[in-house]
Amino acid sequence: MLRAMFQVCHLYWLERHLGVESKKIINDCMAGGKLALSHDFMVREFDNVQKKAATVGWYPEGLVARPLPFRVHLNYIS
Repeated sequence: MLRAMFQVCHLYWLERHLGVESKKIINDCMAGGKLALSHDFMVREFDNVQKKAATVGWYPEGLVARPLPFRVHLNYIS
């Protein structure tokens, strides 16, 4: 889910700031097309996000980013 949101944000950014317009879906999905470029970017950048988040104790996979087990302390629960 986080990956999908990341890609949607990138597609929006491509349209707004670079003027990359959608063409036929077949063209957008081909190598060098808008969706292919966005997917490649998303995979590369999301891997960086995962690595950086893991270094500070977060596991960003699935629906939400959640703390790793060593970050959850029972003393913090009221």
